[in-house]
Amino acid sequence: MQTPPTRLPQPASSRSGSARSGPGSPADGASGGGPGSGSGGGHRAAARTDRGAVRPRNEDAVVADVTRGLFAVIDGMGGHGNGELAAAILADRLGCVLPWHGVEAAAAMVSEALHGANRAIRARAEAEGLGSFGATVVCLVVEEGSTAVIWAGDSRAYHFDGSRLTRLSRDHSLVGDLVAEGRLSEEEAARHPHANVVTRAIGVTEAPEPDCRIAPARTDGYYLLCSDGLTGAVSDERIARVLSMAVSPSDAADGLIAAALAARTSDNVSVVVVSLGAT
Repeated sequence: MQTPPTRLPQPASSRSGSARSGPGSPADGASGGGPGSGSGGGHRAAARTDRGAVRPRNEDAVVADVTRGLFAVIDGMGGHGNGELAAAILADRLGCVLPWHGVEAAAAMVSEALHGANRAIRARAEAEGLGSFGATVVCLVVEEGSTAVIWAGDSRAYHFDGSRLTRLSRDHSLVGDLVAEGRLSEEEAARHPHANVVTRAIGVTEAPEPDCRIAPARTDGYYLLCSDGLTGAVSDERIARVLSMAVSPSDAADGLIAAALAARTSDNVSVVVVSLGAT
């Protein structure tokens, strides 16, 4: 049974900077850890992002930092390139999260980065008259035998243990709220005409409300972070099949992108697949 998510407090300040993997650049890595890093030895990860079968540009970004144990998928929204700008701002802020000690501290620092990105996006929109734009985000932090999943919006986190796919996040969306209230089934939600309406995101409101779930780290199978370009086109059952056949995070990431493209996903599609070593 999953513990309920924790609403992260709003930080008093945020730090800025620039470091990112995104759009259109696949990334793979392995880490042996090190002093002050956020991960232990032996972690492996692969990140992929693709504009998809329909969209003319890619407004997603991915972060895969195995040295620090920080991973993220960011789904920009706003159109006319504004979503890509929001994703870049978020990736840059996450890239400058300082080394931490303890999973709670790590989650708090990621929350601080999300709030800083929120302010930066809103300031850019006001200064340049860009209208409302922002991004959904899902992050995974690995630290001292624990994980923290931090998210805002409908980008998702999963764990696959070799046979079962378990969702670690709950969609912040109109249909996600209805499912949580028992008013819609998951199958009905997937077909709902307002399935893409999100209720939380970074950059669109004055005070973002990311959720956080902390749990023991699992070294079996894979962690998966993904945008709705994957989950909107590929069923959880199909995702589990792809992961069950994968021999590495890179193989899994390639297979998931291929499945989304084969299903003619109407959105950009991004995935980060992580395999944890001993923590």
